[in-house]
Amino acid sequence: MFDLDGSLDGPEVGPAYGPEVGGFDLFNHPFAVRRASRPYVLVGTDPDEPHRDKWVTTPGADGTLRRLFPHSWVPSEHHFGGPAVEIGQSLVYAGAVHHGQGLQPGGAYVVRRSLDGAVRWQYRTDHPATALDTDGDTVYVAYNSGALVALDSDDGSVRWRTRLEVDGAPTTALSLAVAPRGHLLVGTVDGRILEFPLGW
Repeated sequence: MFDLDGSLDGPEVGPAYGPEVGGFDLFNHPFAVRRASRPYVLVGTDPDEPHRDKWVTTPGADGTLRRLFPHSWVPSEHHFGGPAVEIGQSLVYAGAVHHGQGLQPGGAYVVRRSLDGAVRWQYRTDHPATALDTDGDTVYVAYNSGALVALDSDDGSVRWRTRLEVDGAPTTALSLAVAPRGHLLVGTVDGRILEFPLGW
């Protein structure tokens, strides 16, 4: 799908902007990619049901969208979009598996995939991620349960986990960012910004 120089060579999908891309679906299509070297967007292949069969795509230099890989690596599963971050020639992204009776145990995930679609690792949980970022070695993930988890970027193993609290009261992170000088900034639902050392 891409050359050694990082240029992409996937099939063209149509103009990058315009009616061919279709409408935005709040639950299916969020895909904010931090530290991205190029724009990424989720686009469905069926104009009548754009939330189905979504592909991770990127606009080429000529303005056409190029498909990289299907958003769901499990053909039978429909995955909702979520936060993401680029690491080298790969994407780490979070999401959840759609189920008619709501989120099921193990139905939320963080996955690292090469830009050819190969799954390098996946980490399953019971709660959707609200934000993630990386320093290249570790992927930091915030969950709507109030958990904060650090995953090894090479194999997805858990390095540490904690539950967010402010003065003994639980809180939930809505955003986070790796800051200079080895700190992680966490924006909480109650409007605070917490700071953690990355080696914590």
